[in-house]
Amino acid sequence: MPSSAQAQQLAAVMDAEREALQGAGIRRVGSLAATVRAATIRAYKSGGDVAAPIRKIVGKAAPVLADAMAAAELQGILRSRINHKQAKRDGLALSDPYRAALKMLADRLSFTDKELRAIAAKHGTAAVSATGEAAGLLERNVLAAVAAGVKANATTNEGISLIRAAFQDSGFDNQSPFVLETVFRTELHRAYSGGQAASDIEPAIADVLWGYEFASVGDDRTTVICLACDGTRAPKDSPFWDSHVPPLHWNCRSQLIQIFDGEQLATPTTLPSIEPAEGFGANPLLVFA
Repeated sequence: MPSSAQAQQLAAVMDAEREALQGAGIRRVGSLAATVRAATIRAYKSGGDVAAPIRKIVGKAAPVLADAMAAAELQGILRSRINHKQAKRDGLALSDPYRAALKMLADRLSFTDKELRAIAAKHGTAAVSATGEAAGLLERNVLAAVAAGVKANATTNEGISLIRAAFQDSGFDNQSPFVLETVFRTELHRAYSGGQAASDIEPAIADVLWGYEFASVGDDRTTVICLACDGTRAPKDSPFWDSHVPPLHWNCRSQLIQIFDGEQLATPTTLPSIEPAEGFGANPLLVFA
């Protein structure tokens, strides 16, 4: 069943908030693909360790992602409170990459510096893990390319071509570094949902929160998973939300929309049987506990 017009409108606002946060980080790390490829090729030409520049340069994305996730969590908290108050949000000017956004959001939410540092530290580990997985995939593919070149007695230029192909296969192409972009979009979505969930259990909101409606974007890029869940409504304590909180897959754009007591939409629907992609959909209160 398609999600309600009200849910679609709010989902569009929430998606725009995340897109604004994602854009700053994606622009910042987008140049890393070209930098790491050039450094890896230089190491190969000189007979050095081709894995070293991958670890060093891709690792620079981790602190940017951590700041982005912290900002996304605060934005999720703010969105939850605004929805509860049915107020309109003033535009937030985001700087490159996230320091000003973090301060602005923290000020609006009356967070102390200590609380802000705790949020940033919490996301630091997740950011290192996420970027580390991307770097690990690239490193394995590059080492395999070098090994293949040695086995084939390839010339230097042939070896460089193999390395370039390994970068492309790993999603680190200069024109479209989609692996890092996907990591940013998905991890920010997790943090945004985590902030919303954390705010929703505050007594002022929890006391009047009936549940949620699942809202997908519903365009030609929407997955079968999210289309099946679109329009699903269930009480806040439904076990369904233990495993179906967006993101439900890589690059997921769906949202959970709050439904409050007394609203016309505060009625449950039939729950879909479809499951999220492996590793997705978990209750963010458990993920970030």
